[in-house]
Amino acid sequence: MECNGFLQRFSEFHDGEAADADVFEQHLTECPGCRRYTDTVSRSLALLRAIPGVTVGEDFHPRLQHRIYHIQEDLARRRRGAPFTRLGVAFAATILLALAIWGPELVQETPQVALPPIVVSEPPSLRTAAPSATVRYRSIRLLDSSLDGNDLWSRALYEYSPLSQR
Repeated sequence: MECNGFLQRFSEFHDGEAADADVFEQHLTECPGCRRYTDTVSRSLALLRAIPGVTVGEDFHPRLQHRIYHIQEDLARRRRGAPFTRLGVAFAATILLALAIWGPELVQETPQVALPPIVVSEPPSLRTAAPSATVRYRSIRLLDSSLDGNDLWSRALYEYSPLSQR
């Protein structure tokens, strides 16, 4: 027998219920660790048996039952309220998160920008149509094929209307 098997079945051996007690006895003669374990358990049980019994008052059992009742009632109350508490916390967290995300959008108004009108009496002249810093891109395709690079400003990007037609 090995120590693990001895320890697993020790209670059976110590209580005298083991059918193979001679195997346990043989192991005890060979193994000092299991012998020390058996001696420790035997002395501990002897000390426990030597301690005088505890006497309790007549009101001990009713008080104990009353205490157990209150503990069980408290646990049942917590279990009943737990789903609602979790649901409430989750709902509150969702509301707070939504307010944190969209709150500034709800409070902030879109600014109204009022720009003064641009008054032009005639289209720009062809000489000043393209400033010297303007870069012309040859790879841009215009949607209107009738426009070339010189007409781009005057016809596509600039809407001219005399002041009298406004």
